[in-house]
Amino acid sequence: MASPPNNPWLHRSSVSVPRERRTTWQMVRLAFECVLIAGLLIAIAVTAYNIYQRVLQQNLFPLKRVIIREPLRYGDMREVSEIIRNHHQRDLLHMDVTLLADEMQRLDWIAKASVYKRWPDAVEVKLEERVPVVRWGGRAFLDASGEPFSIPDNDKLRELATIHGPDGYEKQVLQYWHDIAPWLGARQLQLQQLSLDQRLVWHAELENGLDVILGRDQLNDRLKKLAVVNDKVIKPYHLSLIHI
Repeated sequence: MASPPNNPWLHRSSVSVPRERRTTWQMVRLAFECVLIAGLLIAIAVTAYNIYQRVLQQNLFPLKRVIIREPLRYGDMREVSEIIRNHHQRDLLHMDVTLLADEMQRLDWIAKASVYKRWPDAVEVKLEERVPVVRWGGRAFLDASGEPFSIPDNDKLRELATIHGPDGYEKQVLQYWHDIAPWLGARQLQLQQLSLDQRLVWHAELENGLDVILGRDQLNDRLKKLAVVNDKVIKPYHLSLIHI
């Protein structure tokens, strides 16, 4: 059988040339291409870096609005605004909202703070306040768990009752307040102030100005006597100090 005729178009040289068969010109050309590619990559990297630096220096998304999800009940918005102003030099793109929330949460009256970006020009702030239940002396307030904290005084806090006691007795004094205030209120005796002195003697001041020294022991019996004495003795004679 005769072999088919040779067709030069069916024969194609390999794209890659063995290293030992490369000419000097081919080696120079390959080196030039590698240098060119490396130069292009470096140029792209430098250009990207310069663009990034320009973006950092420009306020592309300046902060214009602060959205408070819920109005504050007791806290001072001026303290929150001061923290936001300290971050206002950065635009929204570069603002660290986690850091901003952490700084807000360092305020003693804030239980939890969350900050979210709202493009293109706002941040949304959600604050959970520690709710004051009573005043603790003249320095602080107590929350429902009996933990003391500070908060700027304002009109909303002036109606809170006051309790006093040695340091470390916050929870005990608050609990006794919760125990006796409703009982006295049901007997038209409004408890205005409750104190535990350094000798651990209980004092109660009523809304009518009556100062009652309850003592240390048998407090329930003494409160019952107070209710009786209030109706039969204190009201008729308008006494302002009584030892039970």
